[in-house]
Amino acid sequence: MDPMENNKEINLAICITRNCNLSCEFCYMEMTGQMINLDILKKNLSYNKFKNVYLTGGEPFIHPQCKEIIRWIRSRCSHLFILTNGTLLDRNWIRYLKAFDVNIILSLRDSMNNMRKKLHEANQIGLNININHILTQNTMGILENFSPISGYVKNITFLYPTSTNHNNLNLYGLNEWRQLLMEALSILKPLQVRTYYEPAFMLNLDNNKLIRRIGYESLYMDVDCTYFTCCLLADIIKGSSDLNLSKCDLEFCPVLNKAMKIPNGYKRICPLIVEYLEEYSIFDLS
Repeated sequence: MDPMENNKEINLAICITRNCNLSCEFCYMEMTGQMINLDILKKNLSYNKFKNVYLTGGEPFIHPQCKEIIRWIRSRCSHLFILTNGTLLDRNWIRYLKAFDVNIILSLRDSMNNMRKKLHEANQIGLNININHILTQNTMGILENFSPISGYVKNITFLYPTSTNHNNLNLYGLNEWRQLLMEALSILKPLQVRTYYEPAFMLNLDNNKLIRRIGYESLYMDVDCTYFTCCLLADIIKGSSDLNLSKCDLEFCPVLNKAMKIPNGYKRICPLIVEYLEEYSIFDLS
């Protein structure tokens, strides 16, 4: 079946390398060193158009054909994003990304004062910079030093920790997660940075919009060019060669399947759903 028969643009995240120059504690991915094959990628996606494409890894800039991948995939999507730790970002990369209208999603690991010059240059030429940050107990100290780079950032998204590489994974419960979000919001509010978050929990209401499953809106392609409804499944189940996946395999989700006591009136939801963070959220941040 031709995926374009129903003329529907979807979102696609593409892992172009399972190699990274860092070893972050909360990374969910097994680093095998594999690189995506550009010729196979072109063959698989040559008949498709996408709304948003996210190039991820590992560290995407490590791939020796990263520029060629960007150039080819940019003509096949409305918006292109690259998720990076920023360590390999330099003036040449900044100008290349701007030339192809690529948005940066930067992983915030520390105060990133060493990134200020790079971010300033990217901001000066109009390159969109977004921040992803895995929210933990250590976040507040980082955010207290966030002010110097906040003016360069379009938005920040707080991610719920989902690493499955550690047997001692300790997921935050609703009350812990709510407290961390409130503390983070109180620090960022004066900086006027648009803030998003992964709720991970919601009130137990019948609301189709809020209980949507991420697999209906986006797909994930691993380095072997197989598809998954979720990046968290790539090291758990076998990928599909069919781009027309429509069912999110929640029964295999390593996060939702981990036992957790939930307060009455709430339920857990797909940890990859992102919402706008305000003082009052879908699970009552007030």
